[in-house]
Amino acid sequence: MLSSSLSFSHSRSPRVVCFFLFLFLFLLSFFCAHKPVIYLFAGQMNVLVTGGSGYLGQFLIERLLTLKEVNAVHYTCSSESSKLPENVHEQHKRRLVCHACDFETGSGIEECVEKASKGEYLAGDKNLKLVVNCTALSQPKQCEENEEKACKVNVPTYLCQVLMRKYEGSEQKVPLLVHMSTDQVLCGSYSNTREDDTRENAFEPINVYGRSKKYAETYLLKNYDQNALIILRSSVITGPQPPFRRVDRPLFLDFIAKTCPPNTQGRNGEGEENEEVKDENAVEFWTDEFRNPVSRIDLTEAIVYCFEIFVGLRRKRDVSMFLFEEEGERSNRTPIYHAGGPERLSRYDMVTIFCNTMRASKKRAKPAVKSKTTSFCIASMVRTPADISMDSTKFMKILRNGVQLKSFQEQVLDSTTVYLSAVLGNSR
Repeated sequence: MLSSSLSFSHSRSPRVVCFFLFLFLFLLSFFCAHKPVIYLFAGQMNVLVTGGSGYLGQFLIERLLTLKEVNAVHYTCSSESSKLPENVHEQHKRRLVCHACDFETGSGIEECVEKASKGEYLAGDKNLKLVVNCTALSQPKQCEENEEKACKVNVPTYLCQVLMRKYEGSEQKVPLLVHMSTDQVLCGSYSNTREDDTRENAFEPINVYGRSKKYAETYLLKNYDQNALIILRSSVITGPQPPFRRVDRPLFLDFIAKTCPPNTQGRNGEGEENEEVKDENAVEFWTDEFRNPVSRIDLTEAIVYCFEIFVGLRRKRDVSMFLFEEEGERSNRTPIYHAGGPERLSRYDMVTIFCNTMRASKKRAKPAVKSKTTSFCIASMVRTPADISMDSTKFMKILRNGVQLKSFQEQVLDSTTVYLSAVLGNSR
């Protein structure tokens, strides 16, 4: 009996295997006929980057597209002309979606959020899990000339209202909102300012741009769910040209490289030994204004880290236990983080580090004290804070998971612009 049952079992095994194989192929062909193969294993959540065609926005889009859990990356731009190139959209098919929005009037924002909350082959209309607000009128001169416009663009009133209204009464929590603020919200009278600094007027901006960004922080803290909010006060953001299209403003490291060209001749030390540079041709770099230049890598990775914790893709560690606390567990901490680099540097300090790193000449760079300069050019400039250096320990420990922030020298090496590429190419 045993041998007969074994033979019976062996005789049926190939049939069973063939049956299930046939069933699997049938189901696979059915799904493929109704849904592109790329979506069979696609993520189940969407993200939105406002101002995605700008400098930081492009790096964020590039990084978010690498996450298999993300179904589609939506982004906003101000006009059709600022949209990312068509070949970029073609490369990423339906995973990259552009929306034209006007943050001054609110035009297009509600439609953008509605479309970003849905998705082909995604159930429901609340699939938007992350919004990164990079939209800003960030040119101080433009802000001074039109304070009303600066406040409307820089304070994300319409975006906040649309998000909160959409999720009102829903069991699902609102998307994580990461708002990019600035060190210009500081008064400029103190060094290494902390988020909880109690020194007099520490957070009293001295120009329109800083005030508009401070208004934005206050508005979001009052009107958005603080358990789904991160505010990053960034300093000068360094890096190469963004991955998809060049920005229409000079990057600070590009400006230094043009002023102090790296030595591509293989000589040690100064590049043009015999060249004389007249004082009037030298470029002044301030020695009495201080910032914390920060790498675009540190910022993008911090945002991705927060997102992964928020949606449960990453387990909280001790240092991040209070991130996104449940209702009833809220502490007195505010979701504001100083997102600067590890060094307090003046503009001239940055030039010096650049030249030492890239074997460049400093002959065309002239140290100058802005507070003692009385030229008409300086007098007509927008008032800027002198020392807005920040203590970013909290940012490093919590949002960078204890990873050491990149030094300015590392940022220089990371920023392979045209000039830096030439140096690196000759050194190989």
